Amino acid sequence: MPTMTTLDRYVIFEALQFLTFGTLSVVGIFFATVEFKHILEMLGLFAVPVGTILTFNLLQLPTGVMYCLPAGILVSVILVLARMHDDSEIVALQAAGVSRLRIFKPLVTLGIACSIVSFAIGEHVAPRRGFFPRNCLI
Repeated sequence: MPTMTTLDRYVIFEALQFLTFGTLSVVGIFFATVEFKHILEMLGLFAVPVGTILTFNLLQLPTGVMYCLPAGILVSVILVLARMHDDSEIVALQAAGVSRLRIFKPLVTLGIACSIVSFAIGEHVAPRRGFFPRNCLI
């Protein structure tokens, strides 16, 4: 069984920082646009208490994460590779004899793990309706 090297830990740690930022920012954008409109409608039309609305939105968080995790991993990989390029870390690693495939291996592994997590959230945790209904054509 292959062991995790210092390079793997370094790249994964950097990617997880950006993944958290990327996913939460995309979820925040969805909550600030789509769900904010629903909050105002519920407040105006049905006079639902604010605590109930916030609980409702909190329960939709797994659905939001499920939809936004792929965008978060995309942002994460782009920012990690851009930062490593700007700091000439990729050139230094290649000069030390590390192949590009070896440099990208932790990012691919993290992408596969995020895909599995997103699928598991969609199948077992997220409610059937959220930001985008499953039968929505848009």
